[in-house]
Amino acid sequence: MQIARFGAAPVVVTRGFFALTALLYLVSGAAMPGLVGALLWLPMIAGSVLVHELGHAYAARANSRKVREIQLNWHGGHCVHEGLPLPPVMFRVALAGPAASLGLAVVAFFVSLLPLGPWVVAAASTLFALNLSWAVFNLIPVKPFDGGHALAALTGRR
Repeated sequence: MQIARFGAAPVVVTRGFFALTALLYLVSGAAMPGLVGALLWLPMIAGSVLVHELGHAYAARANSRKVREIQLNWHGGHCVHEGLPLPPVMFRVALAGPAASLGLAVVAFFVSLLPLGPWVVAAASTLFALNLSWAVFNLIPVKPFDGGHALAALTGRR
């Protein structure tokens, strides 16, 4: 299901993404319990994955790569861009997603320090932990993770 566009590229959410979101909610120990927590979980996960993939998309576009599609799917997300980039471009595009996740984590951290009420603080704290762990996890130097793509770029392998 298309939910937006990034330039000419559709941003698509698959059914598998909803299953992933539910699974992440269950294994998180319900960081935000109750109906309100469960209802906040989907947009927090979707927003986090979308920010991560937009990081890749902006880096690809900044390096003259045409973005074909951004997917939110069963394994998180995927930014589909044209062709195999040269190693320096591949390195920048690979690290842009975790950088975007870290940026969102920093913003969420500072929001969690504000006196905005318990639900906002809980949501911001959860968003901080989610994006920090998402960024670190994605830096594992094994494909298909971003760290694996960055390592392949450093070693000159595609």
